[in-house]
Amino acid sequence: GGVGGHGAARWCGFLLDDPTVKADLAREAIEACYVTILDLIRDLVVSCSQSNRLGLSGVGSGGGGAGVIAGALITQPVAVADNDADLAIGEVLASGDHVLHQRLYTYLMAHDKERLIRIQSPHLEPFLMNGSDGGLDQYTRWDLLWRHYHSYQRYHEAGMLMERVATTTDDYLPLPNRITYLTRALASTEINATSRADDFGSAKLTELQALLATANVQLRIHQALIERRNGHQAMGINVDGPNGANEAGGEHGGQGQGQGQLAVDDPCLRVPTEEALEKLYGAELLSYSQLYNDYARSHGLWSLCLTIIAHCSLEDYEEISQLWRSILLREVPAPASATASQFFQMKAGEWQTLGPSNQSDAARAARFEDGNWIPGVAAALVATGTEVIGGSTRGDRTAGAALANFTGAFPYKMICSDLEQLTSALNLAWEAEARGGGGGGGG
Repeated sequence: GGVGGHGAARWCGFLLDDPTVKADLAREAIEACYVTILDLIRDLVVSCSQSNRLGLSGVGSGGGGAGVIAGALITQPVAVADNDADLAIGEVLASGDHVLHQRLYTYLMAHDKERLIRIQSPHLEPFLMNGSDGGLDQYTRWDLLWRHYHSYQRYHEAGMLMERVATTTDDYLPLPNRITYLTRALASTEINATSRADDFGSAKLTELQALLATANVQLRIHQALIERRNGHQAMGINVDGPNGANEAGGEHGGQGQGQGQLAVDDPCLRVPTEEALEKLYGAELLSYSQLYNDYARSHGLWSLCLTIIAHCSLEDYEEISQLWRSILLREVPAPASATASQFFQMKAGEWQTLGPSNQSDAARAARFEDGNWIPGVAAALVATGTEVIGGSTRGDRTAGAALANFTGAFPYKMICSDLEQLTSALNLAWEAEARGGGGGGGG
């Protein structure tokens, strides 16, 4: 030492007496501890990973079993390396240091998610529910939390979490993701309802089944309208005009349309605005009423209208009849013979459709008297029947149950009667042509 050394010692003493210096040194010491602990855990986790890749995961496991370590409960069979890692993690979990917990969970979230979701700690749930560390988006965190709940048979919390995520209106969430979360919510709630066997579980199960069925219909409506939009764009039609206005760059739409215009009065050709399609796809889950009035009915998706009616067990015969006739008569060309035309005029009061009865492209290319439109009618019947009655085969879990006691959306007697009358009109047209008076009209 000497004088210089003694002076330096005194100076260091003054520094240590300074509260700021003490706080800085304490922070540095704590940080050094964090680094040391996490480096040890990292080495053990890496060792586990290497052992698994080498096929050594069963070595020294002694038959496996659940290991209870400090504050952690590990529920899977573990090998020696796993035991060492779990022991070290258990020491961390026994600590009340919130920051250390956060650092540990952040590391495991990036490198060992399976071990993370098996940890039992009061600090883990808020970290996954509301945390922002670790570089993962919140939806990935909620996915891990859902798996964590299932690890500890907390099925009620798992179902409620997934339902809350699926129905959020705070974020733009694509429909397929919402359907995935609803499916998970339903799976968790089914397990919970089976284990608890109470009225709440059964009621929630029914509610989620209906919500999932509605979401699936919403997705199919969006897919149908996107396909229509893409088809219009492929034909050079501008679908982004005023009010989604279907201004045409080429001729389409048939009867009564001027050159370069789309039949915007025909709901079967309309396309929603980009904003409306975005809302349909991701803004929120819509009700059946919204889907029916704002999208399916106003855009001529008649078969999906019937699906919604079936799911809701509505018995509006007039609406159902008009929907079916809008589907069938769209495939029937206007007759050329006067006799058949008179027959159609006579039936006009009965055969009410929704919106203008513009024919499909196939019907416009056909001739009523040739009967070459019949396959189109048959195809429309099969497709619509499959859509309306086949809901249970597409994952709409309430559709089959609803249709089991409800056939109103498929009025087979009315359909058969209309088909018989179309056959009669065709026979009249053939008889007129056979007499030589079919082509000129007015005979």
